[in-house]
Amino acid sequence: MPSASPVPRGPSVLVLGQPGELVTRPGCPACRYVAEAADRYLAWFALEAHGDAGMVTRLSASLGMCAPHTRVLMSQPGAAPRLTVVYRYVLQAVPGQLAARRWRPDPCPACEQAASATGRVLDMVADGLADPGFRSGYAAAGGLCLPHLHAVLRQCRRGPASWLAGVALDRLQGQAWPAALLTGELDPGTGGRARRGAALSQDCPAGGCPACHAALRGEQARLGQAARPGGADAAQCAGHLDDSLAAAGPLAGAMLAVQGAHQAGLLALAQDRRRSVRRRSAAAARGCAVCRERAAAGRRELGRRAAAGAPWPPLCVRHVLELRTFDSGAGEQAAAVAAGRAAVLAAELAEDSGARARQARGAGRSAWRRAAAFLDGAIGATAA
Repeated sequence: MPSASPVPRGPSVLVLGQPGELVTRPGCPACRYVAEAADRYLAWFALEAHGDAGMVTRLSASLGMCAPHTRVLMSQPGAAPRLTVVYRYVLQAVPGQLAARRWRPDPCPACEQAASATGRVLDMVADGLADPGFRSGYAAAGGLCLPHLHAVLRQCRRGPASWLAGVALDRLQGQAWPAALLTGELDPGTGGRARRGAALSQDCPAGGCPACHAALRGEQARLGQAARPGGADAAQCAGHLDDSLAAAGPLAGAMLAVQGAHQAGLLALAQDRRRSVRRRSAAAARGCAVCRERAAAGRRELGRRAAAGAPWPPLCVRHVLELRTFDSGAGEQAAAVAAGRAAVLAAELAEDSGARARQARGAGRSAWRRAAAFLDGAIGATAA
């Protein structure tokens, strides 16, 4: 396992000073802080943490990072040699994990870092609401985007929650407001699924995970429904709403109006001091219809193939684990196929590592990309 030199346990935490410092410029302060923290974390991974034994152990337990954050890692300069070494060790752990009776991947380390950063900045916003000066600056800067606003409403008392909802309602009732108010300022790795998947064919490519491909087809179909007149769904996550707006073209304005009206209704509930905070925010936590359809489409494909009883094609590791939750027999067959594939890919990565070390034939090799897609087929379906 790589351990060239001691590295810090994590990047330095971005310092949050006084709450008033968050609202000195327009835009969502939480989006700004979380994006800066994410950039620092992923840069730290590229510069140092990829060679830390503790980080590689974490990635082995989480099957690498999630698809959005992996796409960012794959786009960084020098990604090929770095991820070749990392995935070599991650893949060596896969057969043992597949053989375990019950095993669920740990959370993505970058997602955990983002959640921690979000918690820090929202706590500071909540603390700052007691200061009239902070409130004035918050309202002048435009306040939180709605995804972060709903998160902070769940931790505020009734009075501050009502005031925050009122500021957002004022923005929604203005003549013009940006889509970022509804979606937040999305990380480059998390938005734009529709645009990256626009060229998707109906047939799964050779070696691709059929369940991931079915899930992406289901996602595309549901997004297409949302982009048609009258099809804007009131329950979409920020990333899928961003995709729907991009796909809607000239209908984007009408979709924004529908989403704005839906959010205005939720915020009106949040202003009602007679309701508990938990009850007021319940409607905002129902989940994204596009995300649900994507997960359901992948599961239907697994069920269809399990019922057919045919030899299992290569599934990504995440879908093998999902298959095992509802069909242990088929799951064992798929796990055996996946374990063999992991061994082959690990051997290829070991060969590539040696070739790169000797400055030979490594530049054009793609085993590290195939390893990423094998761990999570969503990466292969959308990554260049």
